[in-house]
Parts: sequence; structure tokens; C-alpha cells
Amino acid sequence: MIISSSLSVRDHVDYILKVCNQRLYLLNKLKHAGLDEQGLATMFQAIVLSRVLYALPAWFGRLTQLDIGCINGLFRKAHRWQLSGHVYTVEQLAETADAGLFKAIASNPNHSLYQILPPFRPNQYSLRKRGDPLQLPIINTTLLKSTFINRCLFQFVLFLAPTSLSRRPGVDRPLSVALQMWCGR
Repeated sequence: MIISSSLSVRDHVDYILKVCNQRLYLLNKLKHAGLDEQGLATMFQAIVLSRVLYALPAWFGRLTQLDIGCINGLFRKAHRWQLSGHVYTVEQLAETADAGLFKAIASNPNHSLYQILPPFRPNQYSLRKRGDPLQLPIINTTLLKSTFINRCLFQFVLFLAPTSLSRRPGVDRPLSVALQMWCGR
């Protein structure tokens, strides 16, 4: 991953686009050599999509609209050249990757990133149920807002059902239990 001193990922996006365009050219040659659609789709996922997905939750929050447009343009080109049966968007891929990683973090207390999740909000009084069980951070800057954990907290944790997170006073339910209830396990 390439990150500049100003925390821009533009160089990383340029590198990914360069590599993926070379790989699209290779796939186009394989298509003209007679590789079938299923083989092309498998190769596309293996050599292009995997390159874009690598560490996507870490750098997606720093993408500009120009970067997003360039990556989506790559996916449109792949579809136009009939190398992929689906038009992917980086936003959809990032949301899927974020949800998967956040679920893995929240459901495993031994995960290395589990420690940076905020604690549960103390429930000292018998008040109405709140929609978010965690103490959500106060975000003052765009840079802080675009980090993986904060994106996921405001996107996924708010969907935790408040009735499923009721706790006995003084007993803190681990986040993994709450997430299992949320996911229906």
C-alpha cells in the first residue's frame, strides 16, 4: 500500500489502476485466444478484483471522488470488454469488505483490532432503550470520520437491535454476543 506524507492514497490508486489495466489487457488476449466466459470471470476475480480488494477497508476512506471514478471506470471497461459479467463499483465492494471485517472484529474478542472498539455505554438508569449500545466517538475532522472503525461504527452498529442488547445492571455483555444476536446466530 502506498500512502503519501499528506495521507493521500492517490499514488496507491494510480499503481492499482496501472497494474489492473495491464491485467485487463492480458484477459482480453486470453478472451481472443478462446477462454470461455466462466474462465474469464474467474481470472478477473483472481487477478483484477483481488488487487482492488486488498486492504480496501484501510484505504477506502481516503479516496477522493476522482479516485472512485477512476476505479469504477476500470470496472466499466472490464464489463464493456466482456471480461466480467457484473459491473462492480468500489463503493459496493468497500461496504461488503467493511461489513465482513467489522463482523470478524466484533465477533472475536481475540482479534487484534477488537481492543480499539469503544466500550458499551453504561446503563445506570432505567430509561428507554437507545439505538446504539456503544459509546460512539465524537468526530471533529473529516480525516477521523473516514477511518475504518468510525465508518463501521456509524454504519453497522446503529443497526443493532436495542431490545436484544438489554443487560443486567453491572454485567457488560461482550460485543460478540450482541453481534451474534444482530446477525441472527
